[in-house]
Amino acid sequence: LALVWLVRSMVLSAWAGLPGQVTPFIRDNVRRLRWIAGLFAALWLYHSILPTLTDELSFYSALNNFGQAVGEDTPWYLTNGYLAVALLLLILAQVFSYGVRLQKDVEGLV
Repeated sequence: LALVWLVRSMVLSAWAGLPGQVTPFIRDNVRRLRWIAGLFAALWLYHSILPTLTDELSFYSALNNFGQAVGEDTPWYLTNGYLAVALLLLILAQVFSYGVRLQKDVEGLV
């Protein structure tokens, strides 16, 4: 829900200016992109810790006949996908930051 709200705020802020001004390069969008990247990093951390936590809590249960559970290895792209998206969003936030600086520099020239 927070992700949808942040993306919605980014889209609405791009068209909040005058009718001729449509720009996504504002400081608030850089901040929002960094928050989205942080949410994806937290989701990656949650998904990397959760299997270990559930294995420890459900080691002896009626579901696995009070014994050792069969381990499954998940592919690397499923476990590290959230981290890759977070890194790409941080790179995009840095590009937006350069865009904000460039836009401020160009404002006086036109």
